[in-house]
Amino acid sequence: QENEITISLIPHTLEKTTLANLKVGDNVNIEVDLIGKYVERILTRPNQSKISEEWLQEMGYA
Repeated sequence: QENEITISLIPHTLEKTTLANLKVGDNVNIEVDLIGKYVERILTRPNQSKISEEWLQEMGYA
């Protein structure tokens, strides 16, 4: 269904926040970690660099 999400919370989060007081249909503010998103993208994409350990040695960097 449009504009609907399901979330799972750990007990610690329920104890330390007011999320346990929410009812179906309550508005919530969702924030995302943009830096985490970019780090994940960088770490999961294939290495396309032409720089290798061998190339660095050939260029005198070893």
